[in-house]
Amino acid sequence: MWKQIAKYFNKYPKRRIIAQKLLEYGLRIEKNSIYCGKIDLSDSTCHLKDVAPDMKWGVIEIIPEDPSIPGILAGVANIVADAKLSIRQAIVDDFELSEEPRLYIVVEKQVPGILIPKIRNVKGVKAVVIY
Repeated sequence: MWKQIAKYFNKYPKRRIIAQKLLEYGLRIEKNSIYCGKIDLSDSTCHLKDVAPDMKWGVIEIIPEDPSIPGILAGVANIVADAKLSIRQAIVDDFELSEEPRLYIVVEKQVPGILIPKIRNVKGVKAVVIY
């Protein structure tokens, strides 16, 4: 879908980025407000990965080999669950809308380093960043 729309923004790279984010998050602009469905959104979004360090939570960032491979989120979530960590939030970038899609998983505690090789072995995972 993005490929069909992107051509209208070739001369306007900043507008292209904004339009891409609106589509990525399923948002629309109406009467100077941003809506998701019938919900009028404020000008901030809640990505817990940004506040995780302050909360003493951990963040797992997954860089995929090919983001269209199914099961990456499920594989990582299983490893996290086996480690007895609760997931507070999972954020997945749409691979058709994002140039460098990522998977972010915010967990209730710092992530033990022993999980890194296990996560790295999930089919479709290219790299893992923990913070």
